[in-house]
Amino acid sequence: MKKYKCPVCKADSCGDDLHTVTKYVGPEKAVGDRMKVIMMQVFDMSDIDNLQKYEMKALICALIDEHILEEDLLNDESV
Repeated sequence: MKKYKCPVCKADSCGDDLHTVTKYVGPEKAVGDRMKVIMMQVFDMSDIDNLQKYEMKALICALIDEHILEEDLLNDESV
């Protein structure tokens, strides 16, 4: 397997979301269809990157914690 290079800037994993290569063309209408796309990526992490189940779970949890913000309206004193 050859080393990944960004197709736009040719850097090793530059991290720019606009440079990401994906076959996903979405948007999928149903949540089940979107989950299927996520599952296909999980299988790729296993097959291509040889990641173990707990490594994949840690990456997914870190991704969610980093990018998804929630507001707890029950404990919000301004309500």
